[in-house]
Amino acid sequence: MKVINDVDTVKAIINNLESNKRVEYIRYGDGDLIAMYPESVNQVIGHNNKSFISKDIQQKIIESYNIEDECYFVGTVEGYKHIRSTYQNIKTQEITNLNLTQHKKLYSAIAFQEVFLEEPDLFIEFCKLINTKRTLYINNYIEPVLEKFYGKIKHYISIPKFNATIGYKETLKTIKDINPSSFDQIILSAGQLTRVIAKDLWDLFPDKSILDMGSVSDKIIINESSFGQIAKRSHIKNNMDLIQKRMEYFNTHL
Repeated sequence: MKVINDVDTVKAIINNLESNKRVEYIRYGDGDLIAMYPESVNQVIGHNNKSFISKDIQQKIIESYNIEDECYFVGTVEGYKHIRSTYQNIKTQEITNLNLTQHKKLYSAIAFQEVFLEEPDLFIEFCKLINTKRTLYINNYIEPVLEKFYGKIKHYISIPKFNATIGYKETLKTIKDINPSSFDQIILSAGQLTRVIAKDLWDLFPDKSILDMGSVSDKIIINESSFGQIAKRSHIKNNMDLIQKRMEYFNTHL
């Protein structure tokens, strides 16, 4: 299995955005893949997300992975060896036994975090395509600085910091109650909840871009009050100086 690298993953998303083609980019990290193991049912999975995996939630995660469409980009850490990837936590045979969809293309799940750090001009190119749009934003925090990168946040759906998956039906109801003509795109930094509702969003909004930005949002808020309230993943804790440097560059060039 060949996974498209970080830069080419972002370029592929940019290409769809520039072509006004729909794109949904959903990232499967180690916790998401582990959550699909049969033995993960009724377990709490994820050091940061702490999601209780019921049979229902597990099935939703798998269904979101199994969507097959050229505009539906599944990002994975499985088989993608990178210094900041968590591929080593995955049991390949466990994934093989699940008989998941064999996607023609798989993308990097860490693409945006890496382009933020290593390819700032490409990250700016991407942000300039989305920061002029109206956004529905899902996360456990919101800060004004996010609009510089993600566009005008017309709707904010607040979710719990931990175990947000348990309330996925309520989150979906909240989304469905919003007038779809009032926003152009959906940006999620919602942990495992993103993968639980990804298929529903794909079915509900065929004309929207749906982007799983994950902890890139945590980097963007490094100088904001919410930063002190969140769990920091290793790619943040180990790169604080570089993140600050990148934010200075983005504030000047974006």
